[in-house]
Amino acid sequence: MQATINQTLTGTSWKLAPAELYLVIVNTMKKKYESNLFKKSQEILEKEINELLKIKPDDKVIHDRFGMGIVKSLSIPKDKFKTTIQVEFEGIGTKKMLLRFCNFKKYR
Repeated sequence: MQATINQTLTGTSWKLAPAELYLVIVNTMKKKYESNLFKKSQEILEKEINELLKIKPDDKVIHDRFGMGIVKSLSIPKDKFKTTIQVEFEGIGTKKMLLRFCNFKKYR
């Protein structure tokens, strides 16, 4: 029966105990899941960064913690995930942050 289960799942005949076979299957499925999850998270991050890159100097933004601010500069390197933004917030001063971690929206 073990050979039949192995052949059905992998197309080959392994001589593994059921517990070892279970671990092989679980680890294979886990790797596929993590790979897909990473791709999805990268796609979501890419969309968020592209949306945030629409912000330009002198735009007004609202941050959850710091409140209203004006964008002073935006530094966009080749790897746009390392883009930094410098914002002057009312009553707080100037903050320099990585754009991907900023939690603000453009004020209209």
